[in-house]
Amino acid sequence: MAGIGIYWCMVEIIYENGGFISEEECESIAYEIRTKYERIISVLRDFELFYFKEGFYRSHSIDRRLEIRTNKSELAKKSINARWERIRNQEVNTNVLRTNYECNTIKEKKSKENKKVKEGFVVIDPSFEIAWNLWKQYRYESKKPIKPMSEKFAYKKLCKLSNGNPDEALEIVEHSIANGYQGLFADQKNGNKPDKPTKPTKLDF
Repeated sequence: MAGIGIYWCMVEIIYENGGFISEEECESIAYEIRTKYERIISVLRDFELFYFKEGFYRSHSIDRRLEIRTNKSELAKKSINARWERIRNQEVNTNVLRTNYECNTIKEKKSKENKKVKEGFVVIDPSFEIAWNLWKQYRYESKKPIKPMSEKFAYKKLCKLSNGNPDEALEIVEHSIANGYQGLFADQKNGNKPDKPTKPTKLDF
């Protein structure tokens, strides 16, 4: 059992040392692992587990493992160098393409920006702008701004409740704001019917 322990210690030391150890090192190794120098030399020499070459003890199995490790390391280095070379070439090509096609890129970007602006866009009658802007400002200050997808429906509702009358639209907005509504509702004192027969419910416009 002592021999097995010494064997694996020597395997680890030789591997970490780059594949070899000298006979002079065996004395310090014997001291570190608390065994006799003669036992270490016996494990290295007597069982054909290691071989002696050019003044060093070596192992065929360790040689193979180190060769595999070296090959993997070389492949990794080549892969890294190739990757950095591709990145450098890509940066150069990107700069060239940007110079040649910068105008087209800018046009495409502006086109996308314009497309976003048009989403949820509502054409407002100029005579309704005061009422509508007041309502939007109120919703914004209430931290419940009108969603772009809901804007056209809310404006359509305001036009319907006011029967297309800008003055009545302004009164509806003022009435809704005064009552803290989040939806648009006509005053019952007006000729218009309220949107709900009872207390208005919250509408997420």
